[in-house]
Amino acid sequence: MPMVRVEDESAVAATVEAYRNGLDFADALHHASEHGCSEFLTFDDRGFARPALKLKLQPIVVLPAV
Repeated sequence: MPMVRVEDESAVAATVEAYRNGLDFADALHHASEHGCSEFLTFDDRGFARPALKLKLQPIVVLPAV
């Protein structure tokens, strides 16, 4: 689309790929937009952490100890 400008094309491409593999678009975009993180923390166990682990996303998605 000629009027659309993307800030980070690689992050959007990774987001679309993760979305196609079953992740929520917003979760996938947040994850793909990380820069240099060693872990990605979430409280969404079934909706994000478990599917992200199955996809072996990097950085690894973890649940914080509560």
